Amino acid sequence: MAGVSEYEVKAAFIFNFAKFTTWPGEEGRKDPFRICIVGGDPFGPVIDATVRGKQVRGRDLTVERHILSDDLVGCEIVFVGEHEPDQHRKLLNRLSGQPVLTIGDSKQFAADGGTVGFFRQKRRIRFTFNVDAVERSKLRVSSKLLQLSAVTRGSR
Repeated sequence: MAGVSEYEVKAAFIFNFAKFTTWPGEEGRKDPFRICIVGGDPFGPVIDATVRGKQVRGRDLTVERHILSDDLVGCEIVFVGEHEPDQHRKLLNRLSGQPVLTIGDSKQFAADGGTVGFFRQKRRIRFTFNVDAVERSKLRVSSKLLQLSAVTRGSR
């Protein structure tokens, strides 16, 4: 896609992940749908612009930035910026089994127990879903979305 940055593509993917994933107990909720970015923020204003004015199942989308991974209660999606692998593993251990879609900037992130890992393949942005992480988090991901992804299992 000429003229579209890597993080514009990733922001669009994250918005679509929200649309094609169901969280337990979300029926009837009206509070904001929270996308939380932990650590370095590679998106800048791009992700805010992508979700501005949009909703998921009647809930307004909001983007929050967290320097540390201490206060992520209530985040539906957690994007982990560039961390050392040990840091993202600690975060994944803390969030394991919680209804949170965890997304990282590498295919290894999903292999380490994250829900989704982005990677490049032939100059395209792709993603892999860890189906075991999806199960542990009690999320329901559309089969159509899973068909578009690489799939991995394991860890945590």
